[in-house]
Amino acid sequence: MYFIQDGHLRETGELVFSPDSPGLWYGDGLMETMLVTSGMIRLWDLHCERLLGGMALLGYRHEPAMAEQLRGQVLELCEAQRCLAAARVRLNVFRAESAL
Repeated sequence: MYFIQDGHLRETGELVFSPDSPGLWYGDGLMETMLVTSGMIRLWDLHCERLLGGMALLGYRHEPAMAEQLRGQVLELCEAQRCLAAARVRLNVFRAESAL
């Protein structure tokens, strides 16, 4: 199985984040669950609006191009997992460990 961390496709079992991550200590993060069918993320525009809006509320840095990068990474992950036909994807966003 695979996951994407900081834009890189990784295999399950690799270290995801440090135990002293601010996201764990302070509950500082957000998540979005998406449905992928036939190689497309259903309701992507709504997911993206909610995700980027939450990031703005938390004061996370985000670029306008981030939406397209995230969409591509979700589809890359589904392709690696061989589940482009049907998948449920959970996207978690945490503050960087150096951002305290």
